[in-house]
Amino acid sequence: IELRMAAIYSKDPEMIKFFNSGKGDFHRYVASKIYKKPEADVTKLERSKAKSTTFGILYQAGPNKIAEQAGCSLEEAQEFIVDYFKLFPYLKKWIAKQKADAQRNLYVKSFFGRIRQLPNANASNGVLRETALRIAVNAPIQADASDLTLYSLARISDYLAKFPHANPSEPTQLKAAVHDSILLSVHIDDMEEIIK
Repeated sequence: IELRMAAIYSKDPEMIKFFNSGKGDFHRYVASKIYKKPEADVTKLERSKAKSTTFGILYQAGPNKIAEQAGCSLEEAQEFIVDYFKLFPYLKKWIAKQKADAQRNLYVKSFFGRIRQLPNANASNGVLRETALRIAVNAPIQADASDLTLYSLARISDYLAKFPHANPSEPTQLKAAVHDSILLSVHIDDMEEIIK
């Protein structure tokens, strides 16, 4: 969901095209583009590097941290980041704009209206400033991912309350939400319809 929020915020055509296709594994897709090979030929390690880089960029980790998480050299991580932003240039522009807006306004705002105050976005202390700017990029993505999950839980609950359960004594029930996954217990006779 965080990746989808990044696509929505950045309006990156390549990211949107991928998510609108409704198929595939984003990290495998990224690795196939970066390593210039078919998705079927992407190794677990290559996929892992793509995943580490993607989340490293969204969490605003530097090349050193991305290299550590991806298990590669600093040079390889830096090269991967450059290639990543060639693939998703609108994401790079959005990140720069988000940081500039945070420095101007000293806060960021999510689509759902959550405001994260960032008084250190213009701090003379580089560590405080960079921390605030990392938060400026990630906070709206995290907030909206959480809010969309909560919104989804409410909609699913409403849907299930009106659902004609095959066995009313064993209705489909919401069980838990784990990050952006929503877990249900579903009667086998309702499975096909609930999955839709």
